[in-house]
Amino acid sequence: MKEESSPPADLVPLEEMEMDCDPAMWPEPPELTIIHSLNEAGVACVLLGDLALRAYGLSIYPRGIDLAVADEDTRRVEEVLEGRGLAFCFDRRCALWDEADQYFLSAIHCHLTAPGNVNESTRGWNKSVLHIWARSVLLEKLPNGIPVPSNITAHDEDFMLTSDPRLPEPTPDLLGIQPTRWVGRWGAGVVILTPKSFLEQMFWHVLRDFRPYDAKFKSPWELHMCRLALWISNQAPGAYVLCPSLADLSWSAARQFLELLTNPFTGHQDAWNFFFLLQSVWHKSGLLTRSPRQGRPIFQAVEGGYSLY
Repeated sequence: MKEESSPPADLVPLEEMEMDCDPAMWPEPPELTIIHSLNEAGVACVLLGDLALRAYGLSIYPRGIDLAVADEDTRRVEEVLEGRGLAFCFDRRCALWDEADQYFLSAIHCHLTAPGNVNESTRGWNKSVLHIWARSVLLEKLPNGIPVPSNITAHDEDFMLTSDPRLPEPTPDLLGIQPTRWVGRWGAGVVILTPKSFLEQMFWHVLRDFRPYDAKFKSPWELHMCRLALWISNQAPGAYVLCPSLADLSWSAARQFLELLTNPFTGHQDAWNFFFLLQSVWHKSGLLTRSPRQGRPIFQAVEGGYSLY
């Protein structure tokens, strides 16, 4: 008598297939679970990178999760998220552990699709990385620390929430993916920088790079800064209320560089000529000094001798 064959072990249940098709039935996105876990543990964090650009209104495909925390909180982040089942990468063979280039690398990182992280990454983060950045690397010139969501005020010049009604409604990207999924259902209110603050902080980060043209160690933050600046410059006059134009930036150096960069009549080279002239002048005047650390050369700010504004 012929025995009935058993169904394949990896057959996806009908209920799970329905969940994949209906965004309303999806569980909380992993990025929100991570952020909420940190906030509940008393760790303030700010969302940066691709996901922040999506929240600002850009239609790009997020490739990872980038969070910045206070330098002293990085160990606490590791403890909290390991308690949630995430396993951070400490394999020195990993390309993200290049100790000679710490200025362009996150403090700790986690491969979301590593075997130990399957439960946290089954929804939408295929081959992605969670980066935890030290505040001193990316947000060095912020006047105050990173706030928790409940401490954000309506007129904060540096921080805002992703639930802010001034942010544009998300639109479907070119791949047709549901926008609510890729901005993490931001109605929960996640801390991000204001667009103006994002541009100014990223410009400061790039300005410290002694060789920004070095293709081997290209800073991802230069790309984020340029993307947002170009997107703002292409909006209809006054349409983007959070930053109607680059002329609204408070920091004159960042404003001049980005206006040159996005001006079709001046050209890319004029912007970078201004950039290197600015580096040279500040270096000669003592506002920037060469960092003594090994690896990729960067500039170091003179403590107490410089302000973005």
